Amino acid sequence: MIEIEIKGKLYQVCNQWEDLTLKRFIELSEVPIPERLERLWIASANLNGQGNKKLLEAEYEKAINEVSHEDLVKHFPAFYGKVIEVLSDIPAEIIDRIHGDLRTQLYDDHLSQFVLSLIYSAPVDKIGGKIDVYEPEPINSFKVFGEEFFFPKSLRLYNDIIPMAEEKTITFAEAADIDIAMNGLRTEGIKRLPVFMGIYCRKEGEEYDEQAAIRRQEVFLNVTMNIVWALFFYTVKLTYVSQSFILTYLKRVVEAVAPQITEPAD
Repeated sequence: MIEIEIKGKLYQVCNQWEDLTLKRFIELSEVPIPERLERLWIASANLNGQGNKKLLEAEYEKAINEVSHEDLVKHFPAFYGKVIEVLSDIPAEIIDRIHGDLRTQLYDDHLSQFVLSLIYSAPVDKIGGKIDVYEPEPINSFKVFGEEFFFPKSLRLYNDIIPMAEEKTITFAEAADIDIAMNGLRTEGIKRLPVFMGIYCRKEGEEYDEQAAIRRQEVFLNVTMNIVWALFFYTVKLTYVSQSFILTYLKRVVEAVAPQITEPAD
């Protein structure tokens, strides 16, 4: 969290994921992004990706040329103002009196990574003025309103990790919300993150209970995004480990059965 002074009064502005609650991030996702600004950001990001370099550069140039003077002095700063309103305690009437260039500077310096995370459907961070992939600090539990909740457990078997082996089948059925959250961060996905947390975050020794998960959605809205992303990446990692275990297990079965298979006699 940073502090900025406006006419002798200090205000707080979120500039790190640990400053931002899930509730605020959902509110941010509901702020419409100007289409030409979004296209420009996507084209800019694609320049560093794979593909036909000349084609990507042409798309970037096109995106730049589509931006009008009115966008730069009116529409984009208006959007930045709404972002500042969500991610700070600066009153709307004060933001209305902040000129466009100052809004742009505040947004670019401290807030752009949160909006870009929505556009890219993946969390990013700003390090040394540059946008980079956000890697949350790994944790196993967290506290909210004085209550501690734990991430899902894993079981080690034959030196392989079986993710959430202690969970009931219903947990995996409800966990379809993970796919929704991953594939649609800017739509219902973000709003489903409290459900996602309710499914997997429980008190120590507690079994899955659908009603408890529903009740806790409001509580988990107050969790900061560094914790949300830590859980998100934790479960995604377990999913990949699970797939690896299945492949390894099948390979072992094939190797065990293969010696018993003989060519049919002529």
